[in-house]
Amino acid sequence: MTFRGTAATVAAIVVLFTVADTVLYRLLGDHAQILYRGSVRVTWLAVVMIATAAVAARFRWWGDYIGRVWTLLFVEYFCLTASETIRRFVTSLSPIGRGAVVIGNLAGIAAFWLLARSLHAAGLRYTGSRSMKLGFFAIAAVLTAVLVLEPSIREVRRLLAGTGELDRAVSVLADLVTFILVAPLLLTALSFRGGRLFGVYALLTAGTIGWMINQGSGSLLTFLGMTGATRAGQMFGFAMACACIAGAAYVQGKGAGSEVVHA
Repeated sequence: MTFRGTAATVAAIVVLFTVADTVLYRLLGDHAQILYRGSVRVTWLAVVMIATAAVAARFRWWGDYIGRVWTLLFVEYFCLTASETIRRFVTSLSPIGRGAVVIGNLAGIAAFWLLARSLHAAGLRYTGSRSMKLGFFAIAAVLTAVLVLEPSIREVRRLLAGTGELDRAVSVLADLVTFILVAPLLLTALSFRGGRLFGVYALLTAGTIGWMINQGSGSLLTFLGMTGATRAGQMFGFAMACACIAGAAYVQGKGAGSEVVHA
């Protein structure tokens, strides 16, 4: 399947899921909704975990630059799957779940840092003019500030005051770093335009944007007076993030190859 075919499939899955999820959720009773919310989120995270594990194994896990990226993404989504399962269904193991959140988010930061510097590691430069690059970084910085700066400051203050939780603080700080890194990730995708790696980086960028939508849709829809659509917006972003990252793993595994750098 070509990149366009993969992207179209991912888009269709996300839209159809969001519609079906919205309809089904409203038909369920309160107890069933609780079980359903947890099951859906764990399933999506598990799909990404399996996809990233498969492509990491293909690139010898830690033995290759791209392999290290996918190994770190696998660790992230393994930990997120475990923490979500514990939070929803095995609350007696909550300390383990909180530890998994910390490890997963740190692995995610490391993975996106490697992705963001892959061109530099290969001795290449971003495509486009300096003003375009600055524009991308400025947009990413503004969006990041709007979405997670205030929660990040709040959680760090709570942690320093002894009233916060480490996993929550690490989670919002990981969002802050990852959202800023969407700029170099997008520039990397554009630099590979026309090449085999474009699809991988484009889908990873779209996945990060999906997490942005998941994070910010609640506040935006509430501001617009569309409180009833909050869950649909969040689940759309969540599904978009998971489907795009799994799609990127599929494109990578289908033959994009480790053509960035061996380091």
